[in-house]
Order: sequence, then C-alpha cells, then structure tokens
Amino acid sequence: MRSIKQKLCLILVLVLLANVFLPGISAFAAEANNNIVVPAGKGISVQPAPGQDGRVEAEGVKTAAIKAAIRKLVYYLRHNVDTVISELRDYVPGRYLTVLKNNAGKIADFLERLLTWEELAYQTIYDQTYNFLRWNLGFAHTTSHWIALGIKWVIEWGLL
Repeated sequence: MRSIKQKLCLILVLVLLANVFLPGISAFAAEANNNIVVPAGKGISVQPAPGQDGRVEAEGVKTAAIKAAIRKLVYYLRHNVDTVISELRDYVPGRYLTVLKNNAGKIADFLERLLTWEELAYQTIYDQTYNFLRWNLGFAHTTSHWIALGIKWVIEWGLL
C-alpha cells in the first residue's frame, strides 16, 4: 500500500511539474521552428514545418505518457496477466479480476487500437473500455465498470 502511495505522489508531482514548465518550453520550441504564425489582428494559424507533408500532429506530454502506460499494460495483459491482477487485487473485487484474466487477450487487442487515437485522457480510457466490455463482449454493467475502472487505475497510477 505504501508503494502505491509513493508512486501516486511521484506521478502527481511529475504532472504538476510538467504543467508548470512544459507550456513555456513547447511555446519556445514552436517559435524556434517557425511552426506558429500569428498575423496581426487575426487568430493563430498553424503551418506545418518543412518535411511534414502538410500533417500537423497534436500530441502532448500527457497523451504520450498515457500511450506509454497503455503499451506496457497491453504487454502485461498478453504475457503476464497475473502481475496486473496482483496490482489490482486490493482495489477490484476478485470475481471481476477473474473475468479480466479470462479475457485479457481481447482487452489487450482493444486497448492497442486506442493507441491510434490522436488524443487520450484517463476518462476516455474508462469510457471506451467500458463500452467495449459492455456492448462488444456483452458483460454486465457492474463487471464492465469494475474492469474498466481497474484498467484506468493501472494506467493513471502507473502501477506497472
């Protein structure tokens, strides 16, 4: 329990530091690359940097961290689901962890598809996972809720 609290505190501190320091750094980097042009008296327009073929990708630090956590979770769901189960044992009732274990491959495939999304938030992970479990796999509301909540917590708290 103490280890989880320490990890949670570390994550909160890192998020706070990222929010404090990175907005200024990203604005500086964009200015240095001439990616943002602000015409006088008009709104901001975004122009691609040379070599981007007209694509402008918006991926913040938070989305990148969430995607990294999803990749790690997908790996553990496919290769060592017992580690995921042991991390969630204190928070999610056992009968739902059994369902998670029995459907780990399907859930991993679904989570992997979320990696193609441009922006991700923790609530999006919960909502999309819940809908997949409830409507695609046909699980009951409570089962879908607890498994989706557990997956959200693993990603949000950085348990793996």
